[in-house]
Amino acid sequence: MPLNVQALANRSRFGWPVVVLFAVGCLVSTVTFARPFLTLEQWAHTTFTTKDGAPLGVRAIAQDRDGFLWFGSEEGLTRFDGVRFVRMFADQLPATPITALYAAGDGSLWTGDRYGSVTHIASDGAVTTYAPPTLLRATVMYLSQARDGTLWVITVSGAQSFRDGTWRRYTPEADGTPTEPLFQAYGDRHQRIWLLTEQKAYRHDPGAARFVPETLEAAKDAMLDRPGTSWRPNDLTSDEQVDADGALWIPTFRGLVRLHWPADKPAAGAPVEEWVKREDGLTGQEAENAFADRDGAIWVTTSGGIDRFRVGKLIPLAIVPAPYTPAIFADSSGGLWIDSLSNVPVVRYTDGAVRHPELGSRVERLAVAPDAAVWALGPEGLVRLDNGVTTPVPLPPDFALLKAMRVGSNTMAVTASGALWLGHMGTWRFDHGAWLDQRQIPGLPGHEAPPTAMAARGDTVWIGYTSDRLARVDEPDRQVRVLGRPEGLAVGNVLSLHPTSTDRVWVGGELGVQRMRDRRFVTLTGVGGERFSNVSGIWERADGELWLNAVRGLYRVPAEDIRAWEAAPTTRVRFELFDEQDGRQGIAKAYSGPSLASTDGHTLFVASARGVSRIDTLHVARNAFPATPVIDAINDMPVSAHDMRLPATTQRVDIDFTAAVLDRPGEARFMLRLLGADSDVWQETSNRRISYANLAPGAYRFEVKATNGDGLWSTSVASTGFSIAPAFYQTGWFRLLCAAAFAALLWLLYLTRVRSLRILMSARSIERESIARDLHDTLLQNLHALLLRVHLASKAVTDPDAQAKLQKAMEVTRQAVEEGRDKVSQLREERPPVHDFPERVERLAAALGDGQSSRVVLELRGAAQALCAPAEEDIYAIASELLSNAFRHAGAHTVTVTLDFSVRYFELSVRDDGVGMPAGSADLQDPRSGWGLVGMRERAGRLSGELRTSSSPGKGTFVRLRVPAHLAYWKPPGILARLRAWLRR
Repeated sequence: MPLNVQALANRSRFGWPVVVLFAVGCLVSTVTFARPFLTLEQWAHTTFTTKDGAPLGVRAIAQDRDGFLWFGSEEGLTRFDGVRFVRMFADQLPATPITALYAAGDGSLWTGDRYGSVTHIASDGAVTTYAPPTLLRATVMYLSQARDGTLWVITVSGAQSFRDGTWRRYTPEADGTPTEPLFQAYGDRHQRIWLLTEQKAYRHDPGAARFVPETLEAAKDAMLDRPGTSWRPNDLTSDEQVDADGALWIPTFRGLVRLHWPADKPAAGAPVEEWVKREDGLTGQEAENAFADRDGAIWVTTSGGIDRFRVGKLIPLAIVPAPYTPAIFADSSGGLWIDSLSNVPVVRYTDGAVRHPELGSRVERLAVAPDAAVWALGPEGLVRLDNGVTTPVPLPPDFALLKAMRVGSNTMAVTASGALWLGHMGTWRFDHGAWLDQRQIPGLPGHEAPPTAMAARGDTVWIGYTSDRLARVDEPDRQVRVLGRPEGLAVGNVLSLHPTSTDRVWVGGELGVQRMRDRRFVTLTGVGGERFSNVSGIWERADGELWLNAVRGLYRVPAEDIRAWEAAPTTRVRFELFDEQDGRQGIAKAYSGPSLASTDGHTLFVASARGVSRIDTLHVARNAFPATPVIDAINDMPVSAHDMRLPATTQRVDIDFTAAVLDRPGEARFMLRLLGADSDVWQETSNRRISYANLAPGAYRFEVKATNGDGLWSTSVASTGFSIAPAFYQTGWFRLLCAAAFAALLWLLYLTRVRSLRILMSARSIERESIARDLHDTLLQNLHALLLRVHLASKAVTDPDAQAKLQKAMEVTRQAVEEGRDKVSQLREERPPVHDFPERVERLAAALGDGQSSRVVLELRGAAQALCAPAEEDIYAIASELLSNAFRHAGAHTVTVTLDFSVRYFELSVRDDGVGMPAGSADLQDPRSGWGLVGMRERAGRLSGELRTSSSPGKGTFVRLRVPAHLAYWKPPGILARLRAWLRR
């Protein structure tokens, strides 16, 4: 029956879990690997304990399609993304002790437990448990799924399968399975199932009907696809894992052993053993399980935690003992010279490490000449090694030997002509057997400025000092030029130098990195303001790519960015940072000496506190697996396939997300956005939780992308939807109810206003009736009496001229009686609306202007409308007062009366070109301006109108009355008319 080969990786210590063996791990003697064989010391070792959240009692390990590691243990099921160990499905699994795991190709996960149950966890998080019949229940040792969907379930009591909800048990009689208890089970790369007991083995071929007996030797050979089994330890606790070098990683009771064979010996011979035990840093005394992930890392579980072994981008050199705080130099024949603070001789490294005790038992200064000669200075003196011949070099009498603590190996350099420059309590030069000190080299900084770094290019020597000072010395005549802050040097204390030509040099210091260009120093700045501070090593590849070794890590700056920076020095360059996650062995101490060197132009050697590593700059190892983002929870509730509905009044939404980045988890980046919010743009973060506050009720969709440790973005976007239910006060019906209540309040206010107006109108009506009675009973009666007396007088007078005057008086009195009756009639009952206000004003102007020299002009704006009776009377009274004043006091030639019937207001204005009013008399708020003006102000206030006047002596007078339309007109304009008028403004 065909099997998915990924199942071979799912192992359990309880049942001696299965080993995954692919072709890459087989036949070491016939496979050629791209990189040299790496010893165990060259693998980076990382530990995870309970302090990091690692589970204990791990029985099975698997890696799913998205790259997450799953650990089945006594505590249950734990997922690891490279940063966090998270307990998963704690309340949904039937039993806590997980003894077998299988990650299917569709992203789902199968688990087996100690009590024989099998659980399927779908990629969307749905959990389904399948409990076998009672007779088949036993601890699950091994799980695998065939291509046809059949699930193989191997337990301590035998083999069984599960498909379409049906369990099948394989029996010795019908299927040829063993009768004795199983010792081990696994599947090989030919997709055959092997069952092992203490004495025998049984094989099931794909498509076969029965298991067939085999020898244990054949089973073990098939497990590794390699003949010979004598090399297997007898105390192994779990099955082996194969790495990319073909070496076997085997958990044992004594620790972890790595077995491999010399290239010139057959695999069946005695292997080379490399052990990692508790005293070597293993988290426990006993190694329990081993697992190889898809990136080639080996994971080992112990009783004390989890150990990971992986090959980083920086591969340590196999030097025993490892040099402490080394300084490195490359010679012209492809060798790397390594000097360190360790009390061991200098090492030259090519294919291996060769020590050179002839240079001294302890070397404090080292330099490699262009002709490959090596100069070494130590407590024993100065020696020169050339073609295997060591020659002592006498020191000047006043030269003090070095003390026990070295102050810097980067203060010695050799020019192309063979001159040796040395920094020690000043500057020294040695050539043709003669020594010169800095007092004999004019132009060098004084004795108080000891060198901090030296480098030579051709016959030019560069010497760095403290406080932004640098000296350039050109051989053979030793011309000295001192450079510093006037030339733009701003690195603080000079720590490293890398000349690229006779007139160009990279300078690294405490404050950053600069390069001299056109006799000026230009600062290199990285994206985000990176300063590249405390650089101890600088190396520029032939194509312009720049590498910097600093305390923070190893920087790589692309050549195209360097070219862009050269064209525009304000450009911020991109960079890639390699640190302990990539295999760097501790920090690079800035004072130790040159920490970067290359022997072939592309392989870069990197010195750091605990040793020397190498990296191929042309073929930097990259993770080809893109990260797959996963959204875990919203407000600590697991995300399901359906959109989540959050309760009303939710003030904060916390979303947890992650991605499996096992190689360089600290470099993982995420891009996320929330659709439905005010801003749905992508934002970048390194956190794995985002919080949103004060989200309005509604539907939202959260999306996230991720990078792996090498910046490769995911090809898919993880998304989930959620909605926030509105509170009752956020619903539409509540808003509608509030609007209705507000409208009802406005209506109530309107009714209250109408009622108050009715009361006011009733009071005015009563007042008008009282005035009407008073007018009728007093003024009209007196006028009648006066009219009668004048009539009698006219009868008694015989003078025609007197009679004519009395007749005129009688006519005026009669008109006054008639007007009084009209007033009484108007006070008694409302007059129907008429549009005759302009005519009334015109008659008023004619009557008042009779016998006057002033000319009256009436202007009409807009269509005349009927005014409401109370407003009309007040406006008419104000017009009468204004016209009367104009005729009596202005002495004007022309009096212009303007009536403006606007939809927003009614306006009456009177303008004359007369003598004007004295200063201060036009103030309508001042009672001293006259009772007529006071009365007009009171009438305007009663109409909620605006009465303004402007006048100055000799320039006439202008008075304007403006009354709101809804108070002035009998029928105020509608809303549409007002809107049109507002739009025309």
